[in-house]
Amino acid sequence: MKLHELLEDYEKKPTKKYSGRFKKPQHRSPVSGEKGKFSRVKADVKDFSRVHKYNYIPVQDLHKYDPYWLYVDYVVGSELNKQNPYFPKFYVSQTIEDKDGLKVRKLTMERLHDWSELTNQELIQCFTKMYNVGSNLVQDVVRGNEHIAIELFGIDLEVLAESGNTRHTNTTTEIKDKKLLEATYELSIMLHSFNRYYTEQTNLDIHTSNIMIRKENNRIQPVIIDPFFNKGSL
Repeated sequence: MKLHELLEDYEKKPTKKYSGRFKKPQHRSPVSGEKGKFSRVKADVKDFSRVHKYNYIPVQDLHKYDPYWLYVDYVVGSELNKQNPYFPKFYVSQTIEDKDGLKVRKLTMERLHDWSELTNQELIQCFTKMYNVGSNLVQDVVRGNEHIAIELFGIDLEVLAESGNTRHTNTTTEIKDKKLLEATYELSIMLHSFNRYYTEQTNLDIHTSNIMIRKENNRIQPVIIDPFFNKGSL
C-alpha cells in the first residue's frame, strides 16, 4: 500500500474519557438562523493540513438531529473520499465522554479553503475544468461575475442531485467533468437512502457555504462538505 493511501485510511478510535463537562447541546433557531450550536471546528496544532470537528449532540441522537454524520459514514464506507475528488477526506472519528456521561463525536478531516480565498484566475481554472468553455458559468467568471457563477454552481449541483438524472438536463450538456456528474449521482442516492432514517424529510442544502476548496498540487478542487439537512436539525 502506498503512503498516500495509508494517510487517507479512516480510523475509528475507541471512546475517550474527558474529566471535565461538556455544555449541553442547544438547538439552532429556525427564525434567527444561528449556526454553530451543534459543532465547533478547531485547527490541528500538530498538522496544519487538518482540522478537528466536535459535534455536541449526544452520540445516540446524532443522526436524528444532523444528517451530516450519515454523510460522513456513507462517504467513508463507500470510499468516495478516495474515488471522487468532490468529496472530503475524513481521517479519524472518535467518541469522547465527559464526567457526566455526555458523549460527543470528534472528527478529523482535511483543512479546506473558502471561495473568497481564490483569485479570479484560480476561479477560471476551477470552472473551466468542470464546464465547457462556452458555458454560462465560465463566462460569468471571465466577465468578473464570479459570485453569480459560484451561486449557480451550487444550484446546479442541487438540481442534478434532486432529479437523480445526470444525462438529460440542460446543465449536464455544459459539464465536462465526469467526476462532477458522478458526485451528483451519489448525492441523489444518499438523499433517498437517508430519508429512510428520518420521520422528517431530509433535504439537499448545497450552497457556497457548504462547498469549499481543496488546493493541492496547484489544482483547485471544489469539495462538497455538508450537503444535507433535515427539519430535526433546525
